[in-house]
Amino acid sequence: MHSALFNLLSQFNKFSSDELQLIEAQLVVRKVKENEFLLERGAVCREILFITEGLVRTLIHNNDGEEQTHYFIKENQFIADLESFNNLTPATESIQAVCDSTLIVLSKKSIDLLIASIPQWKETMLQIAQKALMEKIYTRNAYLGVDATARYLKFITEQGDIALCAPQSIIASYLGITPQSLSRIRKQVR
Repeated sequence: MHSALFNLLSQFNKFSSDELQLIEAQLVVRKVKENEFLLERGAVCREILFITEGLVRTLIHNNDGEEQTHYFIKENQFIADLESFNNLTPATESIQAVCDSTLIVLSKKSIDLLIASIPQWKETMLQIAQKALMEKIYTRNAYLGVDATARYLKFITEQGDIALCAPQSIIASYLGITPQSLSRIRKQVR
């Protein structure tokens, strides 16, 4: 179960077997159910999560109280509200499991221990966070300036695996359209 995490870490830095054992000792596996909140807006984020199976999303509630999905986080990716985690401030977004998922959890205490014990840990985590941010920016920018049908077609082409397990209402909120509009678009493009 930890091999996917270790494979990701090895893409950014080399860790000794002793360091890998120390990392492994800090990992906790958590299984979550569909729709379970991993972090609710207003709470302080005290964990960094690595998705080994499943799908999670970040979301907010707009001024009308409707959910808006900002990002999907897939298998072999990290998720946390980094501002809340780093500054111990209330989270501005919620994190929710889209389907039953399995996560590897690193607590704030564990992260601090790894930073103090492994010289390249902090740099590795910064590199992973930077890569993830660039991917998020690229993905979100790809949807700017195109109509709803084009956004949906791009989503199906580039993130089709998400379409297989995410409910249509969540996909619609991610694309910035109503579920009814998404239904019409899906009928048109079939």
